Amino acid sequence: MPLNVLALAWGGGMLVNFAWPRAASNPTPLQTGLALNFHWHWLNNRPMFWTVLVVVALVGAAYFALVQRTKPSHLQAPGGRGLRDRGARIAGGGGDALTDRGGAAG
Repeated sequence: MPLNVLALAWGGGMLVNFAWPRAASNPTPLQTGLALNFHWHWLNNRPMFWTVLVVVALVGAAYFALVQRTKPSHLQAPGGRGLRDRGARIAGGGGDALTDRGGAAG
């Protein structure tokens, strides 16, 4: 547990280090001589880390809103069979765990 806390603190420190707006670790496109040019002046004044972070967050939010929200929150076994039924059958000697996959052994 202490190692996990130390790892989280280290990761948080690295996040602050990368997010700090300075040319060495988080430059704006203008500070790099427009090596990465967004072709929008207002966006070229923003640090690259924050631009990437916002783009990833927006893409993730759009994916969640358009795709993930329509998926069911639980999984259902095909054909109404549950994992508990299959496990009981295998444990009871009803079949081989490697070849008992719906009746087709290969």
